[in-house]
Amino acid sequence: MNKNIILTVVGPDKPGIVSNISEIVKNCSGNIDKSRMVRLGDFFTIMVLVSIDENYLKQLENEINKDSNYKITIHESNNNLKESDEDIHIIHLDGMDNEGLVYKITNELAKLSINIEELETNITNAPMSGLTLFSLIAKISHPKLDYKILNEKMNTLAAELDVNIILKD
Repeated sequence: MNKNIILTVVGPDKPGIVSNISEIVKNCSGNIDKSRMVRLGDFFTIMVLVSIDENYLKQLENEINKDSNYKITIHESNNNLKESDEDIHIIHLDGMDNEGLVYKITNELAKLSINIEELETNITNAPMSGLTLFSLIAKISHPKLDYKILNEKMNTLAAELDVNIILKD
């Protein structure tokens, strides 16, 4: 019987890590349905939703653990892979990097019971001044989102934090 699992793998960045992990999943009769992979500092992080025959779960774990440089976790997921029927909106935040920006925006979303589907942040240096710029892109959902209230809250937060926040449908 097939199970859906969330497999996370973290290890020192090196060429071939994605190929190695995807080969192990394939050799264990698994299929990568959805993934997020990124290099963070000198580590590479893999998060994948895998459908796999439950008889191969232990083999998958053992094969990945053969390379002791990897830290893995496996979590069972429910079998419902259907995408959400909720409206998806995008929040773009850009501005000077300040401590607590991620907390402040995500806390405001939590207060409104808004679910974060995806969140990505980045910092860069401004071209001329070299100041640190921060950017955040969040994909959010809520079954009955009051767009007007969300927009008001984000405008207030943007003014308070001295950043630009743009909402998109």
